[in-house]
Amino acid sequence: MIVLGVNSVYHESSAALIRDGKVLAAVEEERFNRRKHAKPARVDNADDLPVAAIDFCLRQAGITGADVEAVAYSFDPQLRRQLFRPDPLSLPGDWGSEDGEAAFLAGLDRVTGRLSATLGADVTDRVRWVPHHVAHAASAYYPSGFDSAGVLVADGVGETATTVCSPARAGG
Repeated sequence: MIVLGVNSVYHESSAALIRDGKVLAAVEEERFNRRKHAKPARVDNADDLPVAAIDFCLRQAGITGADVEAVAYSFDPQLRRQLFRPDPLSLPGDWGSEDGEAAFLAGLDRVTGRLSATLGADVTDRVRWVPHHVAHAASAYYPSGFDSAGVLVADGVGETATTVCSPARAGG
């Protein structure tokens, strides 16, 4: 199976291409646009995709967007919708505010259409929303070479949590 992993929910935009569990290519967008973190961590730009990184991964593998069987996006909007609670200390229109959250979710709602346009193929039924910290944990565990491990993710933001600790096992 060919899976394209995409991270662009906040900043540090990147893409990775995996075929049958083997990493074929992985790169951060900042390597192409020469901007640290690739884009600003704004509340309204979750759909600002790492287009050059995606293109690089496809070219490295010698495939087209139509060949991609699944797209894993590093955030789960449904989980966010279920668990988000406004922060009374947030600034209007920013992270944690009701209107900031509406802008953030609107950006996430545009992701599938932008992925389809970027890949030149309708991937609506192939997008998988991966919880943000699960994506971080997988990116550390799977290339580690260990059969099992404890994984700690300490991050500034996710669907709701900022820190997750979990066991990891091959095949699990």
